[in-house]
Amino acid sequence: MGEGNGQGPQVIRTFARTAAIAILYLGLSAHVGSPDTWFEGNAGPYRVTVQIETAGVIPGVANVNVRVLGGGAEKVTIQTNRFDVTGPAPPPEPTQQVEGNEGLYNGKLWIMSGGSNSVTVNVTGSKGAGSVVVPVVIVAYSRLGMNVPMGIGLAAMGVFLFAGLVTIVGAAVREGSLPPGEPPTGSTRRR
Repeated sequence: MGEGNGQGPQVIRTFARTAAIAILYLGLSAHVGSPDTWFEGNAGPYRVTVQIETAGVIPGVANVNVRVLGGGAEKVTIQTNRFDVTGPAPPPEPTQQVEGNEGLYNGKLWIMSGGSNSVTVNVTGSKGAGSVVVPVVIVAYSRLGMNVPMGIGLAAMGVFLFAGLVTIVGAAVREGSLPPGEPPTGSTRRR
């Protein structure tokens, strides 16, 4: 009767392994699948943290947060760049300092095309000027809903355009083979 079947230590080992795997999973998990882009590094003499929140639709407005660590920044601008652009980049957009949050700047950028893009962050201040290019991949991951008035308006426009198409095709069939100035006959009207 004093001998056990050894199941007690087995249960404890299984529980310990499961707990260790759960702790390891929580410790190593990251924001995988998050549409935001994060960057931590230097923009010249300034240490910055950049967060780019994409809109989820293309084209869309991205929200860019720039935190300048260590102070000294007076002006922060942002601009978007397409990786294969052949023309000049758009001018930099100014950011606004967030009230009550020292060193945090916020700005918005129009992203007009998907794929590989970048956001250039320019910082000027008491330490001079610096910039950093943050690569960002823009992907449409959501669909905006259409409101009812817009849907009704687009449907009415579609009916109007279809009626115009039928009228133009009818006139071409009815009068396309007649000499100029001759009125259509009954058979060509029916056609």
